[in-house]
Order: sequence, then C-alpha cells, then structure tokens
Amino acid sequence: MRVNCRNEVLELDKNTGILAKCLNYFYEVSREQRMVGDGVDVIGVLLHPDIMGEIFEGDLSQSNYQVNYHFRALQPILLNWHRGADLDYTSIIELLDGIYTATATEGQGKPAWIPPAAMKWPSCEFGGSFDWWNPDAQSGANRGTYAFPRYMESLFTTMAQAYAVTDDVRYKQVLEEMASIRMNQLAGVYSDTSTEGTIGWAAKKAGKNIVEAIEKLAAIGKPLNVDIPSQYSDYYKWVANDDFTELEDYLDRQTQAFGCNRMMFMEEVRFTDRVDKFNKEYLGTLLGKDYETPNVNAL
Repeated sequence: MRVNCRNEVLELDKNTGILAKCLNYFYEVSREQRMVGDGVDVIGVLLHPDIMGEIFEGDLSQSNYQVNYHFRALQPILLNWHRGADLDYTSIIELLDGIYTATATEGQGKPAWIPPAAMKWPSCEFGGSFDWWNPDAQSGANRGTYAFPRYMESLFTTMAQAYAVTDDVRYKQVLEEMASIRMNQLAGVYSDTSTEGTIGWAAKKAGKNIVEAIEKLAAIGKPLNVDIPSQYSDYYKWVANDDFTELEDYLDRQTQAFGCNRMMFMEEVRFTDRVDKFNKEYLGTLLGKDYETPNVNAL
C-alpha cells in the first residue's frame, strides 16, 4: 500500500504503521492488491499530545514537520469569521499574524508583500513542495488548484476586517503595500509581467483582487493611504460619486445573465463554478449567445 505524503510516497507492507502529526494523507491500494481483494483495512488511532509525550521519547513539537496550509483550503474558517458576528477571533488573528509574516517576507523567489499561495504553520514559512506561487500539483488534473492568486480577494477582505476590528496597522500595511504594487504595475513600472514569480507577474495576476478590501475600508471611514480609483467597482462609484449610470447598465446585463439556466440557480447544487460557466460554455460557445457570466456579488 502506498501513502501519499507531502514530500514523498511511502510504500507500506502488511503489519507496519506510521506516526503522523496530521490527517492529510491519501492511501492507495496497489494494482496487485486490487487483483486479490476489494480493499485494505487501515486502523487509525488519534492520540492526545499529552499521551504522545508519554509514549514516545523526545519533544515532538520540535520536529521538522509543519502543518502546510494552502490559503484556498483556509476558506471555510476565514469565511466563517469574516461573515459571522460575536465570534471568538483569537485563533483567527493568530493565523492572520502568520500570514502577515509570510506576506512581508522576501525569499525563495517571492517578492516582499506578495502573499504566497501556501504557508507552513507555525513557522510561517512559504508552504508547499514547489514554487511559492504554485506550491503543489505540478501536473495532472489538480494543477493550479492552490496556485496564486486563488482566494486572494477573500484573503485581502479578511485582512481589511482584521484591521477594522483591531486597528492593528500591520493588516492595513499588507493592503497598502499590495495596492502600491498594483498601482506600479498599472503604471508600467515593472518591465516583466509575464515571468512567473516576478513582482510584475504577481501584480498582474492579482489584478483587482485588492479592490474590494479598499472599498470596504473606505465605506466604514478607514480609508487606506493608497488609492486606485481606476479600479473601483461600479457599485462603489455609485456610492462614492452618486453616479448610477455604469452600475445600472451592469445590473441590466447581470439580470439577463441570471435569467438563463434559472432552475440551476434556484436549486441547491454542487460545484457552483460549473453553473457559473453555463452561459459561456453552453450559451456562448454552442449557441452563440452573448451573455455575461453571472456574478453572485451582483445579487
């Protein structure tokens, strides 16, 4: 039997075991085993750290293995805090402090103030087994699942909320530094925007992901010292300048977009990104219709 670990594939024989610090492992039955049976029995035992300390010699907390967090995989916990009320945010702030450290750090090809796609915890080093912008799955169907800039928009808005709640200027600094990098890219400061991992490439890939955080802080009276008016959403232009023209046109197009495939939008479904792609992949590609992709933020 094979066990897919973060950095290697372990081959296990009968009556052998492994000691793991987390549950992020995948078990695969070999072809030979599938020929003689339908599966394999695996026994897992979860031990409290105090019990681990009594059974095994040495301080396991000082081992070289870290919990490897892809920011996209953090979505449930961050989203729950971001949209909740009266929640204990002590652990979330501790996590965001680690993200701040990883973001501010330059190294391994990553420019300072660009969030890496993954982070090791608790060391706050860049996570993954490969490049900082694409830490895992270099080939196959899962390539790009955790690649930069997946989940960056939500990460920036969570930073904005952390600043709004705590007034800790570090979170504001992350947003201002990223906004400045984006401004420089728009102004043509970076000559190379195509080479993966460079600051110009990262700024271009991040695109407007920083904008929602800027707009939300401005709306609650805590604006950043860096502004990108050219990137504002139609909604914010309406709120800030009382100009409804562009937003009205956008909402008309979105109304038309949501009018197609109505049953799928009104029923509980999995893989909402597939539903979102219906207009482009089916109505557009096959039928030649010119409908926008539905944007749930328009709702």
